[in-house]
Amino acid sequence: MENKLHERSDSDLLEQKTVEYVEERLRYPHENMNENLIQYECLSSNPIPQSLIEKSKEMYNLYQQIKEANDDYEEWIQLLSSVNDHEFLKNTVEIRIGKNLTDKKLWKAYIKYLESYNVKEMLQVYSKYCRFFLDDVEMLKEYLEKGKQHGSIEVIWKPQYSFERQCIRKE
Repeated sequence: MENKLHERSDSDLLEQKTVEYVEERLRYPHENMNENLIQYECLSSNPIPQSLIEKSKEMYNLYQQIKEANDDYEEWIQLLSSVNDHEFLKNTVEIRIGKNLTDKKLWKAYIKYLESYNVKEMLQVYSKYCRFFLDDVEMLKEYLEKGKQHGSIEVIWKPQYSFERQCIRKE
């Protein structure tokens, strides 16, 4: 009998974690919002809070706007920033960069956004950009200027510029 109670408790915990996961997904823009609402309804023993319904509608509308702005990188990034979650924006943009590393316009739009958000992150992205696009002398000049203006950063590769420092990894 005690084992059955323990199993039920594990099942309840799993259900609660799944509901929390689905609820979290409803707070970010993506194409499966309606499916997630249905999942929440099926999995939760409570009705969907009105605030969550409104948030999911807001995120679905935002998702539609993001899709429409797909080719206008600055607007696309601006819409992503309206979620007010930098990690979400960073992950979304960097995944997209990873799918097409040679898209200079996307890199530059991301660098521009980062300049107003986090200068150290901006310098890190500049550093990667300049090592990836060795022939882009203009961006290298900008990077050197920004580096002198904002101070040093740590890089994992051998530093080439005066404001870069070698990142020491402790093992």
